[in-house]
Amino acid sequence: MTPPSFVPGLRWDGSRRGPQTSRALRIDPNSPTKTPRSALMDTCRHCGNAIEWCHRVDGGYIPLHPAELPAARVPPQLRWYIAHGIAYPTGTGSPWCRIPHADLCPVTSPSPPADTLDGLRRTLALRTRSLIDLGLMLPPGTADDLHQAQAGPDRPVVRLLHTDYLAPGPLRTIRCVAQTRRRRRCHHLVDAPTPAGGRWILLPVQDTPTAPTVMTVYHLGDLPSSEQVRWRDQHCTLHRTGHAADLLPPQWELFDPAVHHRHIHPTLPDMHHGGGADA
Repeated sequence: MTPPSFVPGLRWDGSRRGPQTSRALRIDPNSPTKTPRSALMDTCRHCGNAIEWCHRVDGGYIPLHPAELPAARVPPQLRWYIAHGIAYPTGTGSPWCRIPHADLCPVTSPSPPADTLDGLRRTLALRTRSLIDLGLMLPPGTADDLHQAQAGPDRPVVRLLHTDYLAPGPLRTIRCVAQTRRRRRCHHLVDAPTPAGGRWILLPVQDTPTAPTVMTVYHLGDLPSSEQVRWRDQHCTLHRTGHAADLLPPQWELFDPAVHHRHIHPTLPDMHHGGGADA
């Protein structure tokens, strides 16, 4: 087993060492999101390393590595900049920039091209290995990952409240965004232990002449409106009432066939999840 001291600055359970100091949350007065920066911290579900969800200029979200790096060390195609709480893929010549976590993740990006970020990637890989050795996360490729992969597409289209949304990940991995009493993100899933009662269906695709004519959608329109609102707010069954504050904004994106065309799947998943499949 890897000793806790193997990861500098972290306790045995992966939390940071040192006193827990409180600080005021400041919001940039020019930010259109009005979201405190520390409210967007999370951990990667693949490798366990810290990430920060940032609002993109197109209205979506992107998980960035939480630390700034000198722009000279980062390849130009990987540089992102934060201005007024919004992440931009281009900057104004700032000497500091941010990096998408997907380009550093030791699990989803195991063999990136050699560059000046190799040292940072090794550091993240060592922390992932430490978390696995301490039993705080399962190794990649386990039965749990297979269970997640059977939940349909990696980012399925979900229809609820008569609106199509692009999910932030597989259905069985979408976590509640409510804040717990320990001021951490709730670890429960939005999908209840008993499947929600949705069903996979095929619907026609609008305004995409070059894309498939039909797409796979997880239809939740048969559920009561209160359950659909819970899914839209990305709350688990324990936080359905909404009394707890949200630590992170809901990660759904309004589905746009022209923008999210690579997430269009013309065939139904080869599995059963919470109901039948209608063509």
